[in-house]
Amino acid sequence: MTQSRLVLQGNWSEPVSSGNDHDAYLKTLERFGCRCQYCGLETRSTPQSPLGYFDICVKDAALSNDPINWVPLCKICSDLNDLTKLYRKGTFIEAPWLSQGRLTNLLIIRYGVAFRPEEDWGSIKNACEQFGLAIDSTPREWDGVAWGGEPEKLLSLLDQLVHPLENQSYANKLRFRFNADAYEDAIRFWASGMAVKLQAITGESV
Repeated sequence: MTQSRLVLQGNWSEPVSSGNDHDAYLKTLERFGCRCQYCGLETRSTPQSPLGYFDICVKDAALSNDPINWVPLCKICSDLNDLTKLYRKGTFIEAPWLSQGRLTNLLIIRYGVAFRPEEDWGSIKNACEQFGLAIDSTPREWDGVAWGGEPEKLLSLLDQLVHPLENQSYANKLRFRFNADAYEDAIRFWASGMAVKLQAITGESV
């Protein structure tokens, strides 16, 4: 099975390049409210990180590289258009009940809490621990195929399915659980001030 036959989460382009025209990037980021157009994560622009650890991509790789077709994507979602970009950055889990965008959001919160132990996260910390227990185990069926969710082995696993149409059908049940260290700088950036935002959402003191 070739990689081109496997549809991941997005068909967007690689991050675009506009030379030194950083204003064009910033205008795109601002046009979409500084939100990732896949998972909805919100960022902010700073002098040190003008794009807030986001990439600007063409929303569909088949479209022209014109600013009208640009969208902002967080560094994590930006990688979800190419299986090879996920190598050694995490593992797949079987979670058809959870969208990839929602999983990405929850993992950012989970890792952000872990990166800032000095914060009093209250019940949010416990919720993150329970969420971790829910996703940190692999299906028993995977034991028989010697797969632990590694992206590097996904294509060979799908080749073991009897009917070719089952390949994409099963892939649609998978979600990518990225490791914290793969995007640590970005997560730390997004996590700063996250306590205040979560307090506004939950009404709890954190």
